[in-house]
Amino acid sequence: MSPVTFLRVGLSTVTGIVAGFAASPRANAVVTWTFLAVLLIGWALVTVRNRRHGFRPNEHAPMTPDAEMQTRSAVDTWAPSVTAVLLYAALTFGGVIEDEVFGWIWAAAVAVAVSCALIWWTLTTDRTRNIPVPTGQGARTMCRLLLALDAVPSGRQVNRSALIHEAEPLGMSADEVAGTIADLAARDKLVVVTERERSGERVDWISLTEAGAADAADTAHPADSAS
Repeated sequence: MSPVTFLRVGLSTVTGIVAGFAASPRANAVVTWTFLAVLLIGWALVTVRNRRHGFRPNEHAPMTPDAEMQTRSAVDTWAPSVTAVLLYAALTFGGVIEDEVFGWIWAAAVAVAVSCALIWWTLTTDRTRNIPVPTGQGARTMCRLLLALDAVPSGRQVNRSALIHEAEPLGMSADEVAGTIADLAARDKLVVVTERERSGERVDWISLTEAGAADAADTAHPADSAS
């Protein structure tokens, strides 16, 4: 576990403990609403931070049936709202329990549930993979880099500027990155999704295809086992 992931797990545990206290007999409305506000702000900051660093969830799935994509979209829309309602209900219920012993049992259950949920979310969203990436090998370097960044189907997409920044320490210039992306896209090893931002700027979001991810993983396994 990387130091950053360890820190995020620790913060998730602390958040769970605070949630448990907010659901305890000693809590009040001020504590509950303060906790919910801080949690909401934290979620928003994480989302904005990932976007600013050039990453976003990879929802590009041209081979996925429309019905499945609509289901995913619906889940993504209502899941945060349902989670917030359930959390608020759990905290509110803890405040109306008259028996103090049962109230603290409920608070402990809320603390464990919130901690486990946040730790699970932390581990599943810590996308960066600890695999070696070779330098100066063109397409192989690019594929391994995208794999390390988890820019794969059902993983993440990385925008072109962020990818250039990540590739520079590996000895690839911006022109080399552009040429390699074009070559891999022509061979269906990666996909480039171009979107226009509100400012009018065109942004390229890049990720490996299933074939590209499989090729990168095949070349990664020997090095991983040797390290």
